[in-house]
Amino acid sequence: MSRTKIVISPDILRISSELLKFLKSKLMSQTQLANESGVKQYQLNRILKGRTKSITEDVQKLCIYAKIPLNYAKNTEVDRDNLYRTIDKVWDGEASSAKVLGILVEAIGPIVRQIQAVNLANTQGDQKHTYD
Repeated sequence: MSRTKIVISPDILRISSELLKFLKSKLMSQTQLANESGVKQYQLNRILKGRTKSITEDVQKLCIYAKIPLNYAKNTEVDRDNLYRTIDKVWDGEASSAKVLGILVEAIGPIVRQIQAVNLANTQGDQKHTYD
């Protein structure tokens, strides 16, 4: 009987590595991180070992807690198609315009991550949020 190979997202590998660095730098145990971030211990362990295929709500909680940027595009074709259609609406096909659009998209990254953090906090019933 052959085993199915699980393909792990490069984003999960990066986040797992960053979480391990965070734990080491803070001299924090996995149990402490799980308790303080609101993620179950077994889920944290799966994430740290790269046994999660995608960016889940628990991964987002951990990233927000450890201040790890969520630089990823959602792994659904619908999300990618929406993004591509939006870019096609504003891009004239010129290389110089592509460069400007790239700069603009990178510039709004921190705003997008802040909105994601606020939305996640709101879904958890946390009414205390501020914009930095």
